[in-house]
Amino acid sequence: MLQHVPRFWSETPALWFLALEGFFDLSSVNLDDNFKFSFLVSVLDFENAVKVEDIITNPPESNRYARLKEELLRRLTASHEIGDRKPSQFLRHLRMTAGPAATDDFIRPIWMNQQSSTIQEILGMQNSVDLDSLASIADKILEVVAPSLAARNQSGSKTELVRKEIDELTRKVDSLCKDLEGLRCRPRSRSRGSSRSSNGRQGWCWYHIKFGVGARNCRTPCRFSENPTQGR
Repeated sequence: MLQHVPRFWSETPALWFLALEGFFDLSSVNLDDNFKFSFLVSVLDFENAVKVEDIITNPPESNRYARLKEELLRRLTASHEIGDRKPSQFLRHLRMTAGPAATDDFIRPIWMNQQSSTIQEILGMQNSVDLDSLASIADKILEVVAPSLAARNQSGSKTELVRKEIDELTRKVDSLCKDLEGLRCRPRSRSRGSSRSSNGRQGWCWYHIKFGVGARNCRTPCRFSENPTQGR
């Protein structure tokens, strides 16, 4: 019979425990606490076993199965997040996860910690209100607050996008300015060098311009002899 027990359902653990204990009740053998504890450990996957590792490795002297079940449900419930659920939906989810034995005193802080800071501030003054009523109030607050939060987030996203585009344009302009500055500087440098060279050789014949002091020929008129050091 017990070989048909499914692996642990981490999304609906309370429902899984009801199924498991149904198998226990249908078993023809009287199952003691140690067997139930060991069987529960054997069907847990690694992720969930780690959550209750302290109890698995150091179980209590008595009521081992009940303690392991209780702690597993409690820790699984505490690890759940609200996500995109409405506050009332999240409350139902927590109760389904924790099981019928869980009290509102246990569920309330878990549920409250997952609400937005705005909702927490408002509900923090409602100490005498029961948890179901708090969830209804939170739903109404969310209906009012959510549109303004969405608009603010959208505006913030657009602002960030514009800022990034401006930064990118600034980098491109800086790079372009550097390129233009380089283009302006290089011709002036060559022009000065060329001008000095041309001025020093003005009046020379082709041979002396080409070969300088090594020229073997000369054509008149040529003024190389007036300043022969320029040809070295």
